[in-house]
Amino acid sequence: MSRTFFVFFVTLFLFPIISYAKDIPLPTKAQVFPSYKAVIQPVTNPDPSLSKPIGIGSVASNGDILNLEIGLSKFARPVDIYLAVQISTNPDQIFFLKPNNTFQPISKGWVTWRSNINGPTANSLFKGLSISKLPPAVYNFYLLVTPVGTLDQFYLWSTSFCSVPKPSCCPPIALEPQAQGNYRSMSYKSLYSISSVAIADRGWRAVAGGQDYKVYFFKRSQAQPLFTFTTGGQVTSVDISNNGCSFVAGSKDGSIYFFECGEPSPVWSYDTKKDMSTAATSPVNDVVISPDGRWISAVSRTHVYLFSRLGGKPILKKDLSNKTDSAFLSTVDIAHNASYLVVGTGKGSSGARVIFLSPKKILWNFHVNDLGWGSPGDTYPVAISADGRKIAAGGCDNKIKFWKSSSSTPQWEYQIASQSPVYSIDLSDDGSSLIATGNSKLFYFRDTSSNQKPSFIYDGNYSPGTYFDFPTVYPENNNVPGNYGIGNYLNAVDMTSDGNYFVAGDYVYGHAFSFCKRFKNPFRMYDLDNDNDSVSAVDISPDGSWIIMGSCFEGEMLRFEVAPAELIEIPTPVTYQVPYQTVNKLIGGGKVDVNYTIIKPGRATKLDQHWSVWAYQGGSLFPPNKFTCQGQMSWNFQLNLPDGNVIQKKNHTITMPQCMDSSVSSYGAFILHTELFGSGNELYDDSGIIASIKLGTGGN
Repeated sequence: MSRTFFVFFVTLFLFPIISYAKDIPLPTKAQVFPSYKAVIQPVTNPDPSLSKPIGIGSVASNGDILNLEIGLSKFARPVDIYLAVQISTNPDQIFFLKPNNTFQPISKGWVTWRSNINGPTANSLFKGLSISKLPPAVYNFYLLVTPVGTLDQFYLWSTSFCSVPKPSCCPPIALEPQAQGNYRSMSYKSLYSISSVAIADRGWRAVAGGQDYKVYFFKRSQAQPLFTFTTGGQVTSVDISNNGCSFVAGSKDGSIYFFECGEPSPVWSYDTKKDMSTAATSPVNDVVISPDGRWISAVSRTHVYLFSRLGGKPILKKDLSNKTDSAFLSTVDIAHNASYLVVGTGKGSSGARVIFLSPKKILWNFHVNDLGWGSPGDTYPVAISADGRKIAAGGCDNKIKFWKSSSSTPQWEYQIASQSPVYSIDLSDDGSSLIATGNSKLFYFRDTSSNQKPSFIYDGNYSPGTYFDFPTVYPENNNVPGNYGIGNYLNAVDMTSDGNYFVAGDYVYGHAFSFCKRFKNPFRMYDLDNDNDSVSAVDISPDGSWIIMGSCFEGEMLRFEVAPAELIEIPTPVTYQVPYQTVNKLIGGGKVDVNYTIIKPGRATKLDQHWSVWAYQGGSLFPPNKFTCQGQMSWNFQLNLPDGNVIQKKNHTITMPQCMDSSVSSYGAFILHTELFGSGNELYDDSGIIASIKLGTGGN
């Protein structure tokens, strides 16, 4: 611990005690209040749920000066107060502040900061420290109040700040005007294979890299790159922050490149070759950046690294190579505050490994047997939740594995097939949802909390589920139904932050599929320009509103704005009962409940639903003849959807038309056709049987 850091915590100045109108009741149970966004000064309140007793000064408003203050109203009876700090770079250690203003690690037991006091409490723990003098980390503060002498009942408050500031050049992404039915797609070709792609919220910025040694940086409004940067080798991996302000690239030249603020040259780079014990090459195999752009991690063949956006000396540089095995490090992922990392290796002579570590130490290793499936270059994909407490991995033993980070023993495993590796994997931020690919299929787990089978398995068979032609929303993107196996490439799946949407790439036929978690089939398919090309990489923006694809042969970098969709469900169709001997009598009618789900990420929009009933006869569809049917046969509804992610399930009740029995007897069924329009442009098409025809049962 640095001298500045120690002084920051042990220098105490007692502020004058102030009076409060009401007393805080003593806790009668364990009450953990949600961690609150940092505040400049403590907020006192007799209601403990409204209190924010830890203030941190101007750091709370992106300033540089830390003023740590504790403020609590008077308690009804005496209490004990515990004050603790946890640092993201040493997440397994908590330090308590003792009454003598020194620190005690939790490993030596709990210790009170203030004992047997009523308050009110108003203390300044430090005043006027520049956070630039603190080690780069997230600092988590905890304040625990208990009745004297017990830990069974308590109030617990927490807040945090990061000593690594956000870049000042990145304003929030501005909201776009309401969509007018035109959803964008943009394509650019490098003519060299693309190895990795990433896209920011709302498609604001995107990055790609490939075999031509170049990094491509795009802005939402144009197909051409805003700039390119040439590295000294093939670009192996790229990643971008949620707001698109920062991105990182790794290259086979052994360097990590960090870019920020739209500048065409790296803010800094780091050459990993200098950490090799021999002159052997050391490509950077994978890079990742935290959603806020503050933390960057990477793996070379032998080392794992952790940096802050400020660059300089790595926070973590650790050799994870196994001297008795040829397995190289291949993949990495980090918790959002960089407190934990997970690393996967390629296949070595004895299999592969999953390594879980903090910036301070390795916490556990897990060995994966090589069952001989896949190619020698296959990697072991890994993913970690935002808090670093949940981990997923796949690889050469054809199993999806899920861990709670407290144990090296997987909480559960799922075998995808008898002869296929798990090629790619991803988790939602909270770790509750998981997707993976292997054996030419996609596997989706809606709930990772227990050992279970997938919620669904998708085999690549794409059918929009409609009796009608599917609309062309994007130029030259026809969503042709067919059977397409999901791709076997590491970056072939990605999931949104909230787990509501995910995308999968098809390595053989050049398609990507977008899914909503509520449906087992994709709601839309996206095509590369050349159907003979292959999808080598895909990414979906954290908010689900844009998708980017990279291709293997023509180097296409293709971006799509995700258009709304409407999917219908008709739980109980009606039945038209037709006698064998028709008597020109009106039959049918009745009410039918139709459930529909609107899927809309991204821009606010006004949508028009056009629903109509069609007759189905001999494989053909046609409107019911108005001279033989009467009643309403088409309906129009309007939707006004706000900005942001909307997954809306609703219901319309349809009154079916009545038709002459002599006409209905020749029909096979009635089909409900639903079309979704935006400003006159058709965006989605769905249909289903709303009425069946039953012959030989007499009148209706």
